[in-house]
Amino acid sequence: MKTNDSKNENEHWSAFISYRRTCHRDNRLAHCLQAKLEGYRTPKQLVRKGLKPRIGRVFIDDEELASGASLNDSLRQAVSSSDHLIVICSPDALPRSAGTDYMQEEIAYFKAKSSPKGKVFPVLSEGEHNLVTDIVLYDKRDSVVAVDMSSWSRCWAMRDPSEMLQIVAPVIGCSYATLRDRETRRLRRTVMIATMLLVIFAATALFAGLNWMEAAKQRRLAIDRLSDVLGLARNVFTAADQDLRQIHGSSGVRNRLTNLSAEIVAKLLTEREAENDLTILRVRSLGHTAAGDQAWAHGNVEEALRKYRAALEIDERLLEMDSEGRTRYADLSVSHGKLARIAALQHDADTLGEHARKAQYYAEKALNREPNDSQRILGIATAYRDLAIHALISGDMSKVRNYMETRMQYAKRAALLSPDDPRILAVPVDTLMNLANLELEEGNVEKAHLAATEAVERNEALMRRFPTNPLIVRGLFMSKLVLGTALARTSDRIQAIHTLDEARIVAEKHLEMQPEDSESRTLLGFAEYVAFQANMELGREEEAKRAFFRAVELTKGSSDPRAKVIQELYDKAKNAARVDHNE
Repeated sequence: MKTNDSKNENEHWSAFISYRRTCHRDNRLAHCLQAKLEGYRTPKQLVRKGLKPRIGRVFIDDEELASGASLNDSLRQAVSSSDHLIVICSPDALPRSAGTDYMQEEIAYFKAKSSPKGKVFPVLSEGEHNLVTDIVLYDKRDSVVAVDMSSWSRCWAMRDPSEMLQIVAPVIGCSYATLRDRETRRLRRTVMIATMLLVIFAATALFAGLNWMEAAKQRRLAIDRLSDVLGLARNVFTAADQDLRQIHGSSGVRNRLTNLSAEIVAKLLTEREAENDLTILRVRSLGHTAAGDQAWAHGNVEEALRKYRAALEIDERLLEMDSEGRTRYADLSVSHGKLARIAALQHDADTLGEHARKAQYYAEKALNREPNDSQRILGIATAYRDLAIHALISGDMSKVRNYMETRMQYAKRAALLSPDDPRILAVPVDTLMNLANLELEEGNVEKAHLAATEAVERNEALMRRFPTNPLIVRGLFMSKLVLGTALARTSDRIQAIHTLDEARIVAEKHLEMQPEDSESRTLLGFAEYVAFQANMELGREEEAKRAFFRAVELTKGSSDPRAKVIQELYDKAKNAARVDHNE
């Protein structure tokens, strides 16, 4: 806001920032502080207790005043209309003339005009704390200790958000300890939801790739069978034609038979005749699903959505034509499950819930038909995972736990029936990782640590049996990532960094096997981000910077909205402090 703007006498400001306009460092900190305060949102728990949801507008003057200049009427009106005064203190803010100094006049005018509740908040941008006594004359309304925000004027990576909270807390009317506790909970919830979604969708991407390969194999077999049928028909008609040539006066019969054979072969390949053939329709549905899986693996979500919808339409038609088909309900459950996961990626809770419930319904009907088929049991376990994702996005954490525990029961049942299938054996371990994330979300760090440790041990056992299986390799990487995140919540941050380094090694091995797996690359970027936070808490600034920049490089160009969190953090911080990535 500028003093040359027209202002109403009744205009109200939550705070007035007084600073030396001619000092570039103080100017930058003042404007950064204004943006942070005006954009701050009070935690919902505190708003429900009666605190205001936003701080409101903060006045800052952009005109350059000489050190001896006096205040004009607009600035006096702004000072008197402000609840609090924030003073940016530095060696440049010291009075430079024996006469009137506009910063001193702003401070004196505020103390004379403000209500008893109004406070003066000294903010140190550079220098020692004793500078504050030369700039602000303390009285009973002033803060006793200046807030040291000198790091905000230097490197963006060294900024501590708690410094700003020391100003926010009294402005919104609560204690600093209460506000910091709520902010910590809010940050943990955001990080854990992002972690859980990344782990779930990484597993989904790999399952999609494996299903695509299986569907492609089935499609090749179907094509081979069709070729055999056409070849047999051709041989039969050729033999019949040779026999007819030996019959006197049968040239017309021979020609009609030859034409008929050509028509039959042509009809087998036309769209019109294929529309009512159950086998050809199912092959077409499998083809759409395979194409959707391939598009998903390459990050083309829109193409995957189009293909999965086409497969669902065919599956619904097949159910109408032949409800007794062995795979009808299982195919519908798979199609609804794939659409549910795309809806989860787009944070469309309503569509996600609709498809997840239908996937569960058809999976249960398929299981009722074949109760001892491990693939059908795995299908219903997958449906409960989709329901857990819907509950997670909806914020119903108790349902998340119930669905995950139910999924674990079905996964164990499927593993007993197929003890040598790595895809099925990996599901219980994946569920353990999800439960560990849930425990972290609810603050049960010890339970999360135990679940993550068990997941790592089970994955290592599977690695000894299937050392080259990409699903198992990725599972070990994800379990170590979850364990490293859990350790980062405890005091053992050094072990957390060591575990995350092991996760990086396993992830690099997986990416050598699956170089196109963008989801694993994104997860590796998130592991580097967790390592960055742990190194920062240990005071290892250089290691923290290297980990953060690795996280930025690994998530660069990803279309995943969760990966953009790191990129947006980097871009905002870089723009705020004008720090180049190459520095």
